[in-house]
Amino acid sequence: MNYVKVSVSDELPIPLETLKQRLQVEDTGDAAFDEAQDETLRAACLAAVDYVEAQTHLVLRPTVFRLDLSNWCTADPYGGPPRYWACCRALSLDRVPVKAVETISYLGRGEITYDDLPDVDWTLQPLPAGALIHLTDGVSLPSLETRFNAVQITFTAGFEIPGATGSGDDPALALPYGLQQALTLLTGHWFTNRDAVGTERQYEVEMGAAALMQAFRLYR
Repeated sequence: MNYVKVSVSDELPIPLETLKQRLQVEDTGDAAFDEAQDETLRAACLAAVDYVEAQTHLVLRPTVFRLDLSNWCTADPYGGPPRYWACCRALSLDRVPVKAVETISYLGRGEITYDDLPDVDWTLQPLPAGALIHLTDGVSLPSLETRFNAVQITFTAGFEIPGATGSGDDPALALPYGLQQALTLLTGHWFTNRDAVGTERQYEVEMGAAALMQAFRLYR
């Protein structure tokens, strides 16, 4: 089982103008300076995104993943050995939150190109810790070529970004305020203190952000 990150949204989880308001960063009227300032703030926010994702195991921006499997197989959710998907009837996706599954493709035995499993043959069940793909009753799965990526599942995970193209209004996919605050704290600190800083202030900021992230951390 192998996850590949196919693409990541260019949009920030918190729009730049919203960040500037929250951090009281004002434009000066000097176009070159303001552009450089915005770029520095954006870089600080992206660093904060990477840090929060690493600490919480959540996906903060809309991201397309591909899951490669060697067979119609997944680990037993109850801790047993791997079982065939056709037997346990569910495949777990552990990127959170899962928004949608685009395709389930497979390379059939003796074939050279991938085919898509019809949408009617499976359903997606979102869960707090990811999602499950359930096979429709009576589905017979095709035989596969012997390859590490004989089955490829392409799906989108991540919280929605207000105003971004393709984002909807699903409350379950709105970035929680606690994570917004953690991102704002870290972004503001790294933007303001671009040079060496005292350890006491750094400790205070990291502890504040850690307390906010603790409530959302997934343990694997």
